[in-house]
Amino acid sequence: AHLGVYALLCFLYLWWMKPDSRAVQWRIVVLLTVFGSLIEVLQGTFYTDRLADWRDALANSLGCLMAMPVYHFMRRRYSH
Repeated sequence: AHLGVYALLCFLYLWWMKPDSRAVQWRIVVLLTVFGSLIEVLQGTFYTDRLADWRDALANSLGCLMAMPVYHFMRRRYSH
């Protein structure tokens, strides 16, 4: 679920922002990856009934990375 949710989150953020620069696109991916990792750390720190799982953070990151090629495909297809 983490992978799909973060892929969708990152894609929607990219689609909304429509950055032309690859550097800005990568900053968005990194920002959301850090956000997902931070949530995992905070979850393990502040909740006794929740655990921080590195696999969830990895899935969040992979989801963000998967959003990039989808964004580029959709942008080329629907930018006309």
